[in-house]
Amino acid sequence: MREFLHLWVRYVGTANSATGKGLKWAVLAPAAVLGVVIFDQPVLVSLPLPAALGLPALSWPIGRVVVALAALIYVPWMGGLAWARSRGPRLWVDTQPIVDVQHSIFRLTVRNDGDHILEPNARLEWVKTADGAAYRGNAQLPATLEWTHLDPPGQPKLSRGDSWTVGLAYVGAPQVGALKGSFTFAIENYRGLSSTEDDLTFGVKVTAPGTRTQETRVFRIVSDPQAPLRWRCESA
Repeated sequence: MREFLHLWVRYVGTANSATGKGLKWAVLAPAAVLGVVIFDQPVLVSLPLPAALGLPALSWPIGRVVVALAALIYVPWMGGLAWARSRGPRLWVDTQPIVDVQHSIFRLTVRNDGDHILEPNARLEWVKTADGAAYRGNAQLPATLEWTHLDPPGQPKLSRGDSWTVGLAYVGAPQVGALKGSFTFAIENYRGLSSTEDDLTFGVKVTAPGTRTQETRVFRIVSDPQAPLRWRCESA
């Protein structure tokens, strides 16, 4: 119930993205102002009650009536949408990677906090160097990332409360005499796009097919001789 109420309030005033939220308020706010301020002609409302009751006729501005009627349609509509979404799978994505020393990989946890089965997808969207330029590797982006401990193109099926990890980057041991090794993004069926760059920033998008839910995370991977993998991966 708490999730339903949270989504209801959220959907009434926001959207799935900053752009959607802006567009929604760009329509709602002027419409409310026009309805309440400009259309101020009164509407006479007569109730079919016996004259002996002596009740006066009611009168409201047209704009307020229109806004009130629109709200009576819009708010329950958003409530129905929130109810449907709250009963389905709900995507949760961690904000910090896991350092897997045993397998020399950085991983990211994904969980289903809702009902029904969640089958998430994860993609490497973009990679940039320290100066903000696009990193030109050998893979075409966006590219699908691997789910750990599943043979590609394996995809986890998460019930409520279940979690899985998606690979972000494999780290290679340094060559003899070198201070650091290289890392390779965990792209499905691909081992290109390896790098010895000291500082890269990359974006990961996790989606939930069958829903309009998606989460985006931005991470930075930097060389750090004191780190367990000689690299450090953190939220950017």
